[in-house]
Amino acid sequence: MHRPWLWVLAATSIGCGSVAGKAPDGGVDSAAGDAAVNRCAPGACLLSDEFNGTRLDDKLWKTSATGGATVTQANGVLSLHLPAAANAAVDVYSLIGFSPGTTLEARVTINANQFYDHKGIGFASAAIGSSCDLGETDAVMFRGQDNDGYIEIKSGGTPTCSMTTHNYPGGTSTLQITRLADQVSFVQNTTTYGPIKANVPTGLLPVRFSAYTFTIAPTLPVQIDIDYVFVK
Repeated sequence: MHRPWLWVLAATSIGCGSVAGKAPDGGVDSAAGDAAVNRCAPGACLLSDEFNGTRLDDKLWKTSATGGATVTQANGVLSLHLPAAANAAVDVYSLIGFSPGTTLEARVTINANQFYDHKGIGFASAAIGSSCDLGETDAVMFRGQDNDGYIEIKSGGTPTCSMTTHNYPGGTSTLQITRLADQVSFVQNTTTYGPIKANVPTGLLPVRFSAYTFTIAPTLPVQIDIDYVFVK
């Protein structure tokens, strides 16, 4: 049911976090919860979430949802959903930020491209805007913008935004973003983009999953499902 897809998101970092596992009842457990799936060596993750349990961990994440959008966690998946309506928005971001010298990995499923549908996954200073030169001022992310997929690097409001695919399909991908002080590299499944050295942000940025619909409604609802995420 999962098919490869290609698009671009924005990513930024703010600082160091901690590994947090989930208890079966949705409460926060110990680092062993995430270590059990071997995403990172013990103690190597600055942030790690498998999205187990029945609620999102409010010690790690903050959320915002308007216009009928929802954020839910169930069956080991964090789901961001927007209705097929104008001016809906959803934003999930980490309470901690990460500096250059870190790598983000996430397993993400999205719906296919459509007009008036905007998605962002990565590190970013604010919720995704309608184009690369609007919205967040600092970012390194994969971005879905209307029909096309991009990778975006942005510092002080000045972006380097490169299209990766036209009419991106829906499906599941493993995404990686690696930040260094002078360059950023992106990997989607087995395809690498970069390193890119223009407009590289140097400050702390949170992990961010973000989406919104334009002032005109998309034809279909917008969906982002995250199986796991970690930063190391």
